[in-house]
Order: sequence, then C-alpha cells, then structure tokens
Amino acid sequence: MSPTMNNAATTSPTHDVLSRDTGEIGDPSSAVSIDSFGLAQSMIAFRFGANEMALRQRAQAEGPEMVSLRDAEVISTSTRKPEGAQAVNAHATTRCQRTGPALALAAMVGLAAMIGVPAAKAQDAAAYPSVTSASAGNSYRVFYSLADRLTADTRQRVAHRLGLPYGPEPRQRLDLYLPAAPCIDQRVLIYVHGGNFVEGDREHYGYVARDYIANGVTVVVPSYRLTRDGHSYPAQIEDLAQVLTWVRGSLSCGEDKVPQIVIAGHSVGALMAASLGLDRRWMGNDPWLREALRGVVLISGHFRPDPAIAQAYAPTPASMAAAAIADHVSDPVARVVIAYGSNETARALSADELDKVLRAEGIVPQTYALPAGNHSDTALDFSLPDSPLFALTLASFDHGADAPKTPPSNTP
Repeated sequence: MSPTMNNAATTSPTHDVLSRDTGEIGDPSSAVSIDSFGLAQSMIAFRFGANEMALRQRAQAEGPEMVSLRDAEVISTSTRKPEGAQAVNAHATTRCQRTGPALALAAMVGLAAMIGVPAAKAQDAAAYPSVTSASAGNSYRVFYSLADRLTADTRQRVAHRLGLPYGPEPRQRLDLYLPAAPCIDQRVLIYVHGGNFVEGDREHYGYVARDYIANGVTVVVPSYRLTRDGHSYPAQIEDLAQVLTWVRGSLSCGEDKVPQIVIAGHSVGALMAASLGLDRRWMGNDPWLREALRGVVLISGHFRPDPAIAQAYAPTPASMAAAAIADHVSDPVARVVIAYGSNETARALSADELDKVLRAEGIVPQTYALPAGNHSDTALDFSLPDSPLFALTLASFDHGADAPKTPPSNTP
C-alpha cells in the first residue's frame, strides 16, 4: 500500500508564480541555428521553433504583483523559418539512425560541442556518481552537458519561473514553463527526473518543456529530497504529492476549472510517478485529485527499488516492501504509458511485470521500446516531438481519470 501522505487538498500558501521576485521571466532572444551535421552513419538535425514567447508583467506601485494564469498576457512572436538543414519548430533532434550506443554517444558529443549557448545554471554534475563511474561516466557526463545546454536554449525562448518553493526544504523547489495560453484546455505536465535518489536536479531538465509548451502544455519540473541528505522513503513520494498541492494552489484558472495533469518520470522518477498514480488510495475521496490526475508516463523505471539504491532509499524490510509499487497497484489511473530502451534489459523485464499487473487490474498500458536505446537515450527521446513517446504523452491528457476499464483478467 502506498505510504500515508498529507492529502493534496491541504491548504497551502498560494504562490505568486508570476511576480518579479519569485524567479525569472524568460525573454526571447535571437534564434540560434545549427546546420545539420553527419557523424559516421548518424545524422542529427537540430531544430529551433518559429514561435518565441515572452510573459509581460503588470507593474504595480506597491508590493509583489498577484497575477493569475488566466490573466497573464503572453506575447507570441515569430521568426522566419529557415529552410533546408535548418529545420524548425522543435528544440531537439530528429532521432538519429542509431546503429548502437556508441554512435548515439558520439552524436551527443558532437551536438553538445556545437550548441552556441551557455549551459543552464545547474548543479555541478562532475561529482555525480553516474559521472564518476568508470563504466558509464563518459556517457552521463555528455548527457548532463547536453541537457544543460538544451535547457539554456529553452529558457531563452519560452516564458518560465525558476526556483518556486512548494515546501520549506531547500530542495523542495520547482521550475515552471508556460505556454502562450495556459488556461485554454489547461494541461499540466509534471516531469520527475532520475538519479538513483542521490543525484540530479530540476535545473538540468528544462529542455523537456520546449515542445510540450508548443502544444499548449504547462510544464512543471521539480527537485526533491535525496537520500544523500538523509531522506529515505517515503520522503520523495511525499514531495511529489506536495507538488500536486502546489499545482492546485498556484496554477488555478478558476474555481470551476480542474486542470488535466500527467506525471512523467524517468528512472527513479518513474518509480515516484507510479507510486502516486498506480495506487490512488492515498487520495481518499478527494474529487479534485481524482479528476485532475489523468495519467502517468513511466520511463526506464524499476517498479521495485533497484538493489543498488535499496540500502539508502528503503533501508528496512518494511520500507522495501512498501516501496515496491508493482506489489501495490490498486485503483490505478486509466492512462498508463510504459517506456524503456531496447538495450535496458532489466528495466524491460520490470516493465513487462508491471504490464501484467496492470492488465489484471483492467488497465491496458501503452508501451514503447526505443530501438537501440539506453538509459540516457530515453530521457532525451521523451522531449522529441517526432517520438512516439511524445505522442503517447500528449494523448494521455485526453483520458478521464476514471475512464472505463477492461474487465480484470481473473473476472469471468
């Protein structure tokens, strides 16, 4: 069973998400264009959008301004669409014709070196365990470098607020990325990063927002407490529940309008998203939560804590048993997407196990295996507008939280 958590309906202070003193507003800057380039048999075309957004603030003589999302004035401007190799309308790559992880890594190295914007302000990834690992360090070093530069470019182009508090702890902060009209068909994507509960930060992952925003989706990217700071299960799950509380109190488009929320998570972020979406008993009878949370997108996850993180994350037999969401699926959301890279053998097995459990509960998940994909590939693929995973995520908003389910397989 999911841990007991503070109900997301708990009263919390309404955050002034659009005031000058709570973060940064993204201003559009001149487009950065990068010609497509060849690397071995791989080709990546880096594409930038035609639409750039800036959020205007209404100045007031005294005190911080209080502006609801419904009243925010967002100005959209457009740039001339470049032709040929300088394709448009996406921040990311057309997926390279991967012939294996080595070429994917080589393409990432070349791309990171060519991006003409400084890295986003973020935690220094140089000391992350994944980066210092002799077996995988180069791959993750390149991933974080690329993610930081893509995030910096995203922030040059879309309206955003950084470092908004959803709780009192230093890591209980989130970044908010806003589309031009956030209250039209209000959809909110919460993206939860991975990092084995010992590394990672929201500051690396602003890049995921770019093309979801182009589709009218508001994107929330939170940090959460880590085991390296002494926080074990269920602290991280409780943090994600508090993010839902923040969305409820801060992204209101009117008392009669409930947003459509999808939680996507990568790696341990997938375990966190699954913990909230696949066992909804923690919600109680809260109608807002049941209507708002439409689906979960679970990317490259282990749905029982990986033994590599178990000692710090779930150090007792009881906490290990409680944290294994694959054993506690109960009243899951109607829309579940499960994704993994075809090179992620253990995660594919975990996904297959969860698929069977969900089907027994009457839920048929949507599955996606990224060809020749590894763990960092799936984190990038999630943000690419030509990826099936991107399309599956967008489609998750169209499902009601309590849509009809298929009969459980053990029911006559």
